[in-house]
Amino acid sequence: MNKGDAVMIMSMASGGGDTGKTTVALTEEIEAFCMEKGTEIVGKIMYDNTITKAMIAGVPVVAFAVEPKSKAAEEITQMWNRLSGFCNSRVYLA
Repeated sequence: MNKGDAVMIMSMASGGGDTGKTTVALTEEIEAFCMEKGTEIVGKIMYDNTITKAMIAGVPVVAFAVEPKSKAAEEITQMWNRLSGFCNSRVYLA
């Protein structure tokens, strides 16, 4: 990761797999790492069953959860808006 990069964190329902760490501990570890590296966290997606349902249906979460919007769909939309602004504020030379 480079200074100025952006990252998103997705919190899962269960713990950290084989690490023995809780999801909260892993999230805090990622946040501390990003802060140390000067990397902006654009958002977090908390566990939402809609994500699994959308994956099974083969559609994006934001398209699957039209009304009412799931929390995950709202978080993804907010992150997309932040990232769009982040990308549009930079000039890329080819």
